[in-house]
Amino acid sequence: MENSQNIKGNSNKVKLDFDYIAKDLKSEFYKIADYLLNNVVIKVNENRFRITELEIYYNDSENHDDPFVHKNSLQLENAKWYFHGSGLDITFGKEKIYASALIRGVKNIKSNIYTDGPLNVVTELFKSMKSVYEQSTFILSPYSFEKEEWEPVKSTRIGLNKDKDNEGDYIKKLYRYLVEINTNHKFKEKTIVAKKLQDRNDFSHNEIKKIFNRKSVNK
Repeated sequence: MENSQNIKGNSNKVKLDFDYIAKDLKSEFYKIADYLLNNVVIKVNENRFRITELEIYYNDSENHDDPFVHKNSLQLENAKWYFHGSGLDITFGKEKIYASALIRGVKNIKSNIYTDGPLNVVTELFKSMKSVYEQSTFILSPYSFEKEEWEPVKSTRIGLNKDKDNEGDYIKKLYRYLVEINTNHKFKEKTIVAKKLQDRNDFSHNEIKKIFNRKSVNK
């Protein structure tokens, strides 16, 4: 798989729509995240993987100058795989706007096994590739999760260097999105996510303690 491979699917629903002139970019980020987390899977040959965690990276130098965006030329394009040293992104950029979603977690639909961490995700996806002499399928494909659809939980992004963030406070932005919060789903910074769940009243205090395997969670 080349890092410039187009994202293709078997339905017209597989597309990354984004309003680049929207006044409320946060709503647009949420729309992209919800689409990727609840409406499609990554299909690698016979295996399908749900994206369970992602981070949004978006740089428009005039309106949203996020210093943590790589500004790779692929991020200026829409619906491309962008493979880099930190993991794998799905791009949704345009012209002078760099934009992509870093895949931080996936779940194998068949085995129900979660994989967390960007590089671990790449390793897991590539395990399903065929030999170097055979053609493999690696696409974004529509999928109906029915009762498994989640309202994505928002949190701050992981592992950013605060020294790069000058005046925009981009390090504090809630551009990390997660679904399928349960005891089997391991991910970083659980305390922050637990607090967000508490604020949304999605779970009771005791349920949150059980999910995160903690003796106590601050009320």
